[in-house]
Amino acid sequence: MGSILMTPGVDLKGYHIIEYLGCCTGEVLLTEGDLSGATKAAIERMEEEAARVGANGVIGMNIQYSNFRENMTFVVANGTAVRAEPSRQEAEASPEILYALPVTNYNTELPFQMLKVRIRSDSAVQLLFAPIKNSQITALSVHLYFVNLFGETILFKQVPFLEIKNTAGVCYTEACKLDFPYGVLGQFTSAVVSVRKYVRNGLVYSCKKEDKDISLDSTRLQELRIQYGQDVVSGYVAGVSTWTCLCGKENAYSAAVCARCGREKGLFQEEVKENSLQTVLEQARKLNSVKEIWNYMLEYQKGNGNPIPNSVLTLVRDSAALERLYGNQKEDCIRKLVELINK
Repeated sequence: MGSILMTPGVDLKGYHIIEYLGCCTGEVLLTEGDLSGATKAAIERMEEEAARVGANGVIGMNIQYSNFRENMTFVVANGTAVRAEPSRQEAEASPEILYALPVTNYNTELPFQMLKVRIRSDSAVQLLFAPIKNSQITALSVHLYFVNLFGETILFKQVPFLEIKNTAGVCYTEACKLDFPYGVLGQFTSAVVSVRKYVRNGLVYSCKKEDKDISLDSTRLQELRIQYGQDVVSGYVAGVSTWTCLCGKENAYSAAVCARCGREKGLFQEEVKENSLQTVLEQARKLNSVKEIWNYMLEYQKGNGNPIPNSVLTLVRDSAALERLYGNQKEDCIRKLVELINK
């Protein structure tokens, strides 16, 4: 319809609500076809119901999807119909992007990785994300957490994004207005985007796995994304029975490629050997004992995108055990490390 103002928040920016007219709902039962089209149809029906009661706006808009039989999806759009009048003259110019907040979490259950949350001058937000294996994502429902300078958060639950465009491998949602408290926008430093549901190839999926924090520092993360792709959230980590891919997915050690993104296990290993071990060795030379070298390597593993191979860790661990029995083994450990690294 186009004449109905809509928002998931509790007010309409630039308008003063003068009357609340009750709940309005639009429903569509989809048995086949495009879920995105069914969603738009449900919204249109909600708008029609709002218009019938004399509303020119809908607040608290929410989209719900229910799969109750095979190939049958029930789409419901609902909100509160209101009558509102302009409270000030709206600017004709397009809203400018004020902030682009980095997303600091990831979830390996998802076929995409959130990158940034843009905040515009009209308090609307837009999500940027990187699809994995060219996944076609057409709609999202997310919880948005905005983190300020003091580590405090502002939460918006179940925010719907129903229009998504893909440009050069990065997807952009439409802008959705949020009801931010006055004066808080300049305080935000980062965002957490917790995806609750998404639509992929016409089917609705729920995300049940816990989100994880990205532990890499921003500089290293940017370096890895430039080199390996926008979906990178972690450095390569090799364990005893598993290996963790750059996309954050933990795979069985016997797996040659990542089950989530398809990267080969050896993609990052060779660069680790060439670029990282000499740096680690130089730092080890400056320490006073094998125990200090071992503790340094453990900390390095936690906070760096370049993991240390198991063979090196095993050598240092065994040398630390000898040190507990026979005293300082640093020089012998360094000699063995040089031989191993230069093989």
